[in-house]
Parts: sequence; structure tokens; C-alpha cells
Amino acid sequence: MSNAAQIPAVLAAIPGTYRQRLEWFVEQVFQGVKAMPEVFFLSVEATANAAAPAEARKLVAEQGLKSMEGLARFIAEGQRAGEFKAGAPALLAMHLLALVQGLALQRLGVADFPFDPSVEIAMRLLLATNEASAVEKEAP
Repeated sequence: MSNAAQIPAVLAAIPGTYRQRLEWFVEQVFQGVKAMPEVFFLSVEATANAAAPAEARKLVAEQGLKSMEGLARFIAEGQRAGEFKAGAPALLAMHLLALVQGLALQRLGVADFPFDPSVEIAMRLLLATNEASAVEKEAP
């Protein structure tokens, strides 16, 4: 997500409910993880590796914060619309982004394992319990 500051604008431009827009966004991110997991790994490496150049670590940290803040604002709007469960939007955004990073690391570490991340499972972080159960029943 090199243009993290644009996340709110991208989500706002997509037609549909908050849930539909976030499902679309998560699907796009998962496609990126499938195609280029190393991009997500590099962002983790740049922030975690003390040997990485300070400017790179700063840039990645700033972009990560912008991603989390933008996603948290979108989640808060979805909560006000009654589409996402109650909870701290920043905390929910952090968990969703951590899920994506974890899947990217999994993809890199176990390349031969079938990799098919589930938007429905990711969305369970944000949906009320009864909605998450309905998604589970709909899944094949």
C-alpha cells in the first residue's frame, strides 16, 4: 500500500455499503498478497530491522500509520451506519492489517501450501456475531 493516504478516498469512491466496499478492498489487498507477498514482507522488515536505513524505516512507519488511521476512520463511519460491530476503530483496523501482514508472511514462508485467503473470515473481525455466523453458513 504505497499510497496509504488514499485509502479513505478509494473506499469512498466505491459504490455500495460500507461492508461491500471493505470486502472489495480486502479482496484487492489479498490479491496483492497472492501476487507479491514480498512487498508486505519488506514493509515489516523495514520497520523491524535496525540495520535498515532510518529514512526507510521512518517512511514505512508513516505509511503504516496513515493506512491504519484511514482504515480506522472508514470503520468508524461503518459503525455509525450500523454495518460494523462496536469497538475501538483503531484496534479493529490494526487487527485487520495485522491479518494481512501475517498472511503475507505465511505466503512467503510456505510457498507450496495452497493459499486462498478468505475475505469472509477477515470480515468476521468487523461484523456483529449474528452477521458473522450468517457469513459462515453461506460459505461453501
